[in-house]
Amino acid sequence: MNTYFKRYLVGASILVTAIVISMIVQVEVTPPDHTRLILERSNRVFISPPCFNQAVVSNNLSDSTLKKAKELEYIADSACTEQSLTAVRKSILLACLEQIGLKKSNWNW
Repeated sequence: MNTYFKRYLVGASILVTAIVISMIVQVEVTPPDHTRLILERSNRVFISPPCFNQAVVSNNLSDSTLKKAKELEYIADSACTEQSLTAVRKSILLACLEQIGLKKSNWNW
């Protein structure tokens, strides 16, 4: 075997091992700060879009982000909203693909 082939084989082995490990190891992923939410300003609560039809709201609504809702110290409107924003466990590979935008995240509504 020549040196070039050995280097190629070692490099390929390391790459395959890294990919397999990234598919097996699980991490906890939380919603990003830019996650869209609906702010109900009268009651100072936020609502996630999947839970909007179940919510009892006034006309004082605005579109915002999770970061802004935290800054304003708003609370979740319901258990549905809390549950929709809970962290999930997924493989490192899937988390990385979501981070760079190649896969849709759980909070991309």
